[in-house]
Amino acid sequence: MSSPLKNNIFIVDDDPITISLITKHIERCEICRVNVHSFPSGDLALIEAKKMKERGEELSLCIVDFYMEPMNGGETLIALEELFPNAKKILMTGQVEASWISSIIEKIPLFRYIGKPWQGRDFEITIKEAIRMYNFEREIVIRNQELENIKKNLELLVQERTQEISNKSKELEESLEYARVIQESLLPDLEDLRGCFKKIHLYNQPSNTVSGDFIWSKKFGDDVVIAVADSTGHGLGGALITSVASSIFDEKFSQHELRDDLPALIRNCIQELKSKLNKTFSYREQFIGMDMAVVKVNLVSKQMNWASLNGNLLLVNQDLETEVLSKSKGFVLQENLHEKINSGSINIENKKVVMLSDGIYDQLHGETYKRLKLSGLIEAIRQGEVFSFEFCFIEKIIHDWKKNTSYTDDMIWLSFEI
Repeated sequence: MSSPLKNNIFIVDDDPITISLITKHIERCEICRVNVHSFPSGDLALIEAKKMKERGEELSLCIVDFYMEPMNGGETLIALEELFPNAKKILMTGQVEASWISSIIEKIPLFRYIGKPWQGRDFEITIKEAIRMYNFEREIVIRNQELENIKKNLELLVQERTQEISNKSKELEESLEYARVIQESLLPDLEDLRGCFKKIHLYNQPSNTVSGDFIWSKKFGDDVVIAVADSTGHGLGGALITSVASSIFDEKFSQHELRDDLPALIRNCIQELKSKLNKTFSYREQFIGMDMAVVKVNLVSKQMNWASLNGNLLLVNQDLETEVLSKSKGFVLQENLHEKINSGSINIENKKVVMLSDGIYDQLHGETYKRLKLSGLIEAIRQGEVFSFEFCFIEKIIHDWKKNTSYTDDMIWLSFEI
């Protein structure tokens, strides 16, 4: 712990011999960087003390005799206390009433009272201890001030960084919101689909602003083709994949031979998606792809051709019995696609078709934190909780299940009936 730059000591006594003796005691103490100031009276000491105060200097120790004129030692110490409250103060006298000492102690913190004549060794120990304590307390004040400055600087830095993070977060939120608007513009117009089906319900809920799930549709003649897909990413990454995939569906669907061959449509779309993205992910191709189900519905015959690559496709009859045409089995690596794509054809008259991503039934329960699971969803359908009074209540099912827990995955649900 470093000492102050200067230890100023006041000796106030009207006896020059006493001043000389005290000065010699201070010299024998071998205190570094000491300036001794001696005064024959209290008023002269106060004049110099005020000048030191104006210069910003410190006063470490006052050794003051009690019996002096015109100010006695008690009055002198009390006046010095107002200027330098941290200075250590020693009162010396040959004889004084105890009441005087008590009255002084009540007004100022007196370091010690020393009677005359004094013991030299004891006096020197007292001086050294007074200076040591003053330097120690001053060092604490300096260190506390440094800590306070560090604290203020840290608080300012935290405020600046917090504001920077807030600004970046706001920019990100604005970017994500803009991305959401763009992504939603790629979704099919429900009004067009409502013209094709007597009942249709779309529920699209990203886990965080933008989604890795998407729906695509095209109508040509008496046929409607609908695809529901779940990309291998969430958030902005997943949304970028869905944007690329949507344009690929448009491109591939323009090839007439793929309109009637849904498994080939899926294979071509996945292969094209991998081809576009493998510049970056050539060593991680298993992370690029989509689970998807595609249906082609003839609005006249009510016949539905379907194909699925690890997608979810359900049929619900009028008795709310559910047939699972295809279900997700977790993410499938996109190799040997012809072996993994299921397909079929079925008449859907008086039946509801449900196309959904696995995020619908992967949501966690608000209390048990268990997943809803596909079996739980099918049971809710059987109980009439999902389809009731000609309406679809999938949003309510999800809300009641998850309560206040966060979304664990993107969700998309499309149900329709001819």
